[in-house]
Amino acid sequence: MRSVSVLILSPADRGGAASIARQDANSLVDLGLKVGYITIDNLVENQTIQQHWLPFIKASSFLERLLRLTLGQVTSLLGVVYLVNKFHYDAIINHVPHISKMCHAACQICGIPNIQVIHLPLSSFKAKKWMKPGKMNFSISERGEQDLIERWGVKRESVYLLPPAIQVKEVFDDEISRNCKMFDIPPGHQTVACVALFNAQKNHESLIHIWEKVVKQEPDAMLLLAGDGPLIGVIKKMVNDRHLTQNVRFLGMVEPGWVYERSSFCVLTSKDEGIPLVFLEAAAHQRAFISFDTGSNSEFIRSNWNGILVPSGDEQSMIASILTCLWQPQTCIELGGHAFESYKNISSGVNRGELLSNCLDEMIRRE
Repeated sequence: MRSVSVLILSPADRGGAASIARQDANSLVDLGLKVGYITIDNLVENQTIQQHWLPFIKASSFLERLLRLTLGQVTSLLGVVYLVNKFHYDAIINHVPHISKMCHAACQICGIPNIQVIHLPLSSFKAKKWMKPGKMNFSISERGEQDLIERWGVKRESVYLLPPAIQVKEVFDDEISRNCKMFDIPPGHQTVACVALFNAQKNHESLIHIWEKVVKQEPDAMLLLAGDGPLIGVIKKMVNDRHLTQNVRFLGMVEPGWVYERSSFCVLTSKDEGIPLVFLEAAAHQRAFISFDTGSNSEFIRSNWNGILVPSGDEQSMIASILTCLWQPQTCIELGGHAFESYKNISSGVNRGELLSNCLDEMIRRE
C-alpha cells in the first residue's frame, strides 16, 4: 500500500500562518507521508494578473480589485486541480482562508477530502464570502474553534483544537553581539521587541504613536522592529517624521531568537489575532509580551502573571505598562519566567503532525 500523499497550501508571506504550514509539512514528512507544499500569494496582488489584464481596466480601482480577486480564485482553482491530478494527492490541507471555497471546489472536482486550518477567529475574518470550512477543521485557538461550531454550523466532531508548535534554536552570545553591531544597538540600552509583519492587522501605526510617548519619559529606550511587509515604508516615514530614528531599529526578516534575547520584553498592538506564534517564540526565550487584549491573546497571556494585557486600542494603558516594565526589570524577569512555564505546557501537548496524519487516514478511508 502506497503512503498517503497530501498537498499543503500556505500563505506566501513569512508570518505565523506560513511558519505553521511549513512545520506541518515537515512533521508529516518525518512521519513518512509524501507532502507537496505550495504558497498562494495574496490574491489582490497577483502579479501575473496585474501584468496581463489590468492595463485594460485602470480607470476603475473597484473593477481592478474585483478582477484580481475573481481571476485569482479561478487561476488558483485550475492550478490546484492540475497539481492534484499530476501528483496524485490524496487530500489537501489549506492554511489560506481566502481560498477555502476554491479549495473546497478543487477537492470536489478531484474527489478528495480537505482539511481547513483556521489561524484567525472567523468572526474577525472580513472576506466571509470566500470562506468555507473543510471536511475536517483545525483551529489554533479556542475562539476559532467556537466560531466554527457556533457561527458556521460545523459539527463538533469535525473540529480539532490544535495549538501552534515552534522550533527553538539556541542563541549564542557572539550572534547577539554581531547583530547588535550590525544594527547599531548600543550596549546597555533597554530594548523592546516587536516581531511582526508590517500589515494593517499588526497595527504598527499605533505602536509608533505609543513609542513616541514612551521615549519622552525614557529617552534611551530602543524599539526593535523585526519583519517586513507592505506597510514598512509607511512606518519608516512615521519614525522619521517623529524624529524617532535614534530609538527605533528596522531589522528586516531575521532569525528572531537573538532579538528576543537582546530585549527585556516584547510588545504587540495587533487589531486581531489567533494565538500569535511570537508569543510562544518569546516565551521559549523567557520573554513576556505586553499586548492589546484582542482576538485569542487571552488564551495564552494571563495578565500580570506571564505577560500584560491592556484593553484593545487603549494606547495610554499600553504606554503605562511599557514604562512599568522598563522601570521595573524584576517584573520582566518574573513575567518571562512564567511565560516560559506556559510555553512548556503547550509544547508538551498533542503532536500536530500525528493528529494531522491520523485525521488524513480517517478521511481517506471514508472517501
